[in-house]
Amino acid sequence: MPFYEEWIENKNTETEKRFIEYFLKLVPESTEVFHKGDDAEIGTAISVINSVSIERYVEVIDTMTYDVQIEAAQVPQFSDFGDAIYRVPELLEFAPKGTSFEKLGYQLVKSPTEGAGIKYGENHSKLASTMELVEITKRPSNVMSTALGKYLVRFMPDEKRDLLRRLALRQYMAQKIIHDAGCGIISYREEVNHLSVTTAVRRRNNVRVYLEFILKDTQCEKRLSNIEWQVKE
Repeated sequence: MPFYEEWIENKNTETEKRFIEYFLKLVPESTEVFHKGDDAEIGTAISVINSVSIERYVEVIDTMTYDVQIEAAQVPQFSDFGDAIYRVPELLEFAPKGTSFEKLGYQLVKSPTEGAGIKYGENHSKLASTMELVEITKRPSNVMSTALGKYLVRFMPDEKRDLLRRLALRQYMAQKIIHDAGCGIISYREEVNHLSVTTAVRRRNNVRVYLEFILKDTQCEKRLSNIEWQVKE
């Protein structure tokens, strides 16, 4: 039985916690539909995912263990969060066979500098991929929409915001910081201690924007105030 159909059968039972954990841990059965599902299957998955409140997801995160430190690759890099989660999939509608980081970056920012365009396209594509909106292949790099990315372009940003917030919660960095902030005051610098000081400073606003996107206007928003953002340079 498909993962999300089985989840439906276990709604509001003690077993449902296991499905939420699998979703948060990116268990393959929970992600396959985003890449290969048809519209009906994706619609079912979205309905199930959105039926669980952010607060409930965070409750489950609080029961999980986060002993492994956040790696540099797990800390997002972006200039415009909306470009990654909204515009990248929209632009890929006109590139059914995919496109390069360079071409995508140019379409997003019209940068006259080749290197800047490539990096912009790469960073925003990678963020979109963490939410299952795009797939990235290497040698040469190519960015293509997933089944989910294609499905969501028909909706306005406000109509897909709830789902994207929940998909953002599946990122390890977000889970660990939200988990730790639920226990009291924490230091952003200590959470990302694998980053150099200069990189920690550069990515600080990215992390803040990412966490605010998930937690704002929820009962868990107060956890944001438990994060001390200072970085001693």
